[in-house]
Amino acid sequence: MYLYINESVYGIEPTPEEVDEIIRDRPDIIESGEEVRIKSSFSSIIMDNYELSIGWSTGGRFEYNSNGGGGVGFRLSSKSNICSAKLIIQPGYNHFKMVDQDQGICLKKLSFIKGNH
Repeated sequence: MYLYINESVYGIEPTPEEVDEIIRDRPDIIESGEEVRIKSSFSSIIMDNYELSIGWSTGGRFEYNSNGGGGVGFRLSSKSNICSAKLIIQPGYNHFKMVDQDQGICLKKLSFIKGNH
């Protein structure tokens, strides 16, 4: 599985330079059964209205040669929802489930904003 992670300011479109950076970004490659811990940046911790977008594809790095994929987005805020989550990719196209996991100190909380992009 190819995993893409991006942080941005919620509700603001990325600049052309940021889009170029996202396109050139190399995904993390995850083997079946592996787990990856995603940590947010310092900016997302100290600022409000940050968005964390997670996308994935299976079978190929790009949409045209993959056999499944999807994505999920979260808004990072100190006000609502969960402190941490486990994202489980299941067999099939765009099948995933979220599991709430409360672990330790929570500086920002995840609010689910979108899925299946």
